[in-house]
Amino acid sequence: MTRSLNAFPCFYPSKMDMVLELKFTQHPKLMAELLKTGDAKLVEDSREKDAFWGNGADGKGLNHLGYALMSLRERYRRR
Repeated sequence: MTRSLNAFPCFYPSKMDMVLELKFTQHPKLMAELLKTGDAKLVEDSREKDAFWGNGADGKGLNHLGYALMSLRERYRRR
């Protein structure tokens, strides 16, 4: 059975938070790059279709991935 990326349920932001935490803590260079972004707003530029995780085709998407990364960045600044 094949699944498109759009089939990934949009109700998993908490799981994405966990995945990002694991990924960035296991790869210190990635965490360093994330921290270098300072206070910049992070946007998943998904020009194709993804208006849930990214900014969507019209630039008005929810950008949940960007917000998850900014949240992770803030948590690690406090450590």
